[in-house]
Amino acid sequence: QQELAAENAEMAKMRHQLQQELLDKQDMLDCMKQKMMTMECEKYRIQSENCELQKRLIMSQKPGDPPMCKRELYMKLRGTSPDACPMRGNKDLDENLSKADEEAKKIGFDGEGMQKIPSTSEAGHLSYMEEETNACCGDTNNMYPEGVCMMERFNFEGSGSPRKPVCKRMLPQKSTQTDADKEKDILFATDKDPKMKDLREQYQRLHSDFKNKVTEVASVRVDLEKTKKELDAITILHHELEAIHQKTLDENTALMAEKNQMQELKDKMNDLEQQANVAKQMYKTGQEEMEEMRLLIEEQATQLDDYRNKYMKTLQIAEELKKENEFKERECADQIAVEIQKVKLEMQEQLEELSPIKDLLRITQQKLKETEQMHNIALETIADITKKLENANNEVDTLRKKVDSAKTDGDLNINLMNSLENADKKLNAMENENAHLKGMVGQLEGLQVNQAQKLEEKSHELLQMT
Repeated sequence: QQELAAENAEMAKMRHQLQQELLDKQDMLDCMKQKMMTMECEKYRIQSENCELQKRLIMSQKPGDPPMCKRELYMKLRGTSPDACPMRGNKDLDENLSKADEEAKKIGFDGEGMQKIPSTSEAGHLSYMEEETNACCGDTNNMYPEGVCMMERFNFEGSGSPRKPVCKRMLPQKSTQTDADKEKDILFATDKDPKMKDLREQYQRLHSDFKNKVTEVASVRVDLEKTKKELDAITILHHELEAIHQKTLDENTALMAEKNQMQELKDKMNDLEQQANVAKQMYKTGQEEMEEMRLLIEEQATQLDDYRNKYMKTLQIAEELKKENEFKERECADQIAVEIQKVKLEMQEQLEELSPIKDLLRITQQKLKETEQMHNIALETIADITKKLENANNEVDTLRKKVDSAKTDGDLNINLMNSLENADKKLNAMENENAHLKGMVGQLEGLQVNQAQKLEEKSHELLQMT
């Protein structure tokens, strides 16, 4: 997680750097647009100055020649019909100039629509624009009558509809001169006039500045193309980094979900451990209660032995008659005690092997309570029997006393025999009750054995479940 956090921090830093670079490139692009706009304004200013200089050059020619209409001058220079001289001058030159203007405007709008112009055609547009501007400058320098028509177009065109040809400026008639003779005459005139010479030099400087500006525009355009490519690469890298960042975020969310699941599992395990500890504590308390019950049963067994001894003392009169029964009873009692001890040991071992379950402990507690109740009932019955035995012993003692006192009386022997028979009957009844009580004790022991078997079965089921 620390590594992922470090990677996220690095990605955020890289993203911030890329955004900063994009902002810098955008600022550079805005600066280039501003420069192109200023260059466009400078270009239009140079064009206007060029037109003004051409106008001054034309107006500074020889004034003594007879005036002539531009239409007639064009007819004589070109040797064409009057219909071929429109007011707008040479069509090819006008088309070239319009194309140059459009290309110059495209340079200004390339900053906004840089992604719409293909990179392969930009160099062609620039070269074509330079050729057209050079041709335009050559035409304006060499063809003065056409320049006059161009000036008329710039000065008087604006309404959108063609105007009628009107004689605005009268020029000298030079129908037989060539272009070289015209240039020589103009150079000769400008050499004589220092103002015209200065204007010509200024025009040449402006023309060279215009060419330099065109080259600067081309270089700026190349720089714009480079910046466009760099921006494209940066945007691609930015998208890739965003994809990587999104991927890392998805991985982080998946890891956080897994972490939450692990935390939930840990909480569940802690709850289960707490429940297991509670169950172990309840199991320990149940074992302690079982140990207490075992001690109580042992105490009750000792009490039963005491009662049995007392009962044997009361039956000393009939020892000879009931030796076999007493021997059998003792054997049965010993066997029962041994079996009880074995069952107790087995129950203790099985209880130690059992896993803690609330329901089983509750059921066993209920059954133990039932056995306690039955045991208490048995104790009450045994107490009643002991009382009856004591009463019988007292009666036997009284009878013995009577026998001792009435040895001489013959009449009383019959009564004594009857009383002895009654005592024997009572003893038999008490023996029957004692046998019944033994049967009840056997039933209790059988219930304990059944409970031990059920506990053993439940322990096996628990072991199979775990």
